Amino acid sequence: MKQSVFHSARWRVGTAVLGGAVVLWSCIILSSRIPWRWDVTRNHRNLLSAGSIAILEQVHQPVTISFYFSWSEKTVPQPYKDYAQRIRDLLENYRHFSPQWLRLRFIDAQPESDIEETLAFLGLSPHFLNNRQQYFYMGLHIACAEHEVTIPTLQLNQEQSLEYIISRAILNVIQPQRRRIGVLSSLPVFGAISGNTLFYGRNSLRPWLFIRELQKRYEVIRLTADLETWPKDLDCLILIHPRDLPAGTQYAIDQYLMHGGRILMLIDPLSSVAVRGSGLLRPREFSPYRSQGPWLQGAWGFTFDPKSILADPTSSVERESHDQPAFLKLSGQEVQTDIVTSGLQELMFPYAGVLQRVPAQKLKSIPLIKSTPYSVTISAEKLFTASTDFDSYYNAAKKQSYTLAMRIEGSFPTLFSKVPDEPLPELPWRDHREQSPDTQIMVVGDCDFIEDRIWSRRIFNQYTRKESTEKLNDNNVFLQNMVDYLAGGHELIRIRSRELPKGFSRVNELWRQADLRIREQLQHWRAEAKKIRAELAKQQSSRDASALIQTPEEQIQREKLLRRQHTIRRKILALMRERRREIDRLGTRIVWLNLMIAPLIVVSIGALIALYRKWQEGRRS
Repeated sequence: MKQSVFHSARWRVGTAVLGGAVVLWSCIILSSRIPWRWDVTRNHRNLLSAGSIAILEQVHQPVTISFYFSWSEKTVPQPYKDYAQRIRDLLENYRHFSPQWLRLRFIDAQPESDIEETLAFLGLSPHFLNNRQQYFYMGLHIACAEHEVTIPTLQLNQEQSLEYIISRAILNVIQPQRRRIGVLSSLPVFGAISGNTLFYGRNSLRPWLFIRELQKRYEVIRLTADLETWPKDLDCLILIHPRDLPAGTQYAIDQYLMHGGRILMLIDPLSSVAVRGSGLLRPREFSPYRSQGPWLQGAWGFTFDPKSILADPTSSVERESHDQPAFLKLSGQEVQTDIVTSGLQELMFPYAGVLQRVPAQKLKSIPLIKSTPYSVTISAEKLFTASTDFDSYYNAAKKQSYTLAMRIEGSFPTLFSKVPDEPLPELPWRDHREQSPDTQIMVVGDCDFIEDRIWSRRIFNQYTRKESTEKLNDNNVFLQNMVDYLAGGHELIRIRSRELPKGFSRVNELWRQADLRIREQLQHWRAEAKKIRAELAKQQSSRDASALIQTPEEQIQREKLLRRQHTIRRKILALMRERRREIDRLGTRIVWLNLMIAPLIVVSIGALIALYRKWQEGRRS
């Protein structure tokens, strides 16, 4: 009997393949239409953070989020179209966690249309293209009752902080009453006076970026050293490089802590910002640029030596073709595990000091940032002396880590046994307290790390023809986390500091060892180059000013020195290239290990299965 074509093996295989293709295509279409995600990344990087979910749980009235984008504008660059789709997906995630109260509106903001009046009223800014004649819109407006927040533009380089920007805006509209932050600083963090722009830079008239960032979330109150009235209801006090404070102001700070206040203290053994503000490239004396105050002597759970600066050959930053031993770049295991430091990848501290815990007191100290075991302390005088032999310091290192930042908790004693006789500012408290309730302070042994040029740079966007800021490290994130922690904004910390893998400690240690091997040779040849420069300078100064023509012996000697100098320069450049190649080779080995380990596991499992089957077949036969 002839077999029907519908029952043949070829027909069954073809039907199965066609059915599988239909099912697969249906799944792809369905998944593209439904905004769901299955996130298998570490710590669920593509889903909302716990901080955003906590903020959404506080929403108990309707919140409207309007996303304005020129969806139908053909001239919009493709990167911005993809970015807009990712923003839309993120907003859908927000609605998923608060469907009752969150309302989303996706509006096509066409240029040269009637909607532009509404956009101008809301404060949205256009993105101009290269020719400045075409533009498009991309911005957010968030409203709750009579409170509203507008995000005028969304830049491509803001994608990493996009969730934080949206969640902060939602928090601002549901909690319009802002917390109050006091800032007392001897540095021009609120902007330099017009006469000092030559030393501080052309952008120094504006407040520093970290101040502008704080002003988006808090009511920031500027305090001066000779203030007449202490503000009421401060949630946190930021004390930056305290110097020459009157006794009355010191007493007000002390009593603020005694009445349960929280303080973030940034102190410094040598403030490069203060040095530059005085018009000097290098200080002639160092005491005018050191932090001062009675709180440095141990009464509040820590001591600080303002004459010692931390140096580290394995964490120093290379600037102007030579290492800066006191410009530290820390990452990995130097950043301790804490809510304030979680997610921080890299921090930079110029001329940082060392904090030491006072063990006799009943205060709890938690280190936040520590140096590597290869670090040493050195005086500022030695640091800026050309003849200082840093190798001798490094060889004598005690192989111990030093604390650069810490949090201290508990009940603090007063620094003043009685009220000072000097004039006092008007205080909101009538009683003098000698012991505080349980509270917290945070101390960082550096204040220059929050300067704009240390952690950020300005970049020019070719699409929008505007300048924006790109972060170089996590210094600002670290500061914002500390302020949020002390002021009570823990939700924002959990968004800003999404836990990222801090690398592998073994890999970091291999990198340091490779770097040290090359660095020893590098320091030797740099010392030789310094000697040759000194000989050339000595030869030049020993000649009579009127002797314009060199003798043949002097010319020969000078040519020998110049040739020797040229040879040393080539060796230094070769060593720097070798150091870079050594690091690259280490990175290549790690990449190949990551690429090969999974296939090797699969092949090994397959080989074991094949051996097992062969063994079973042998038993049957």
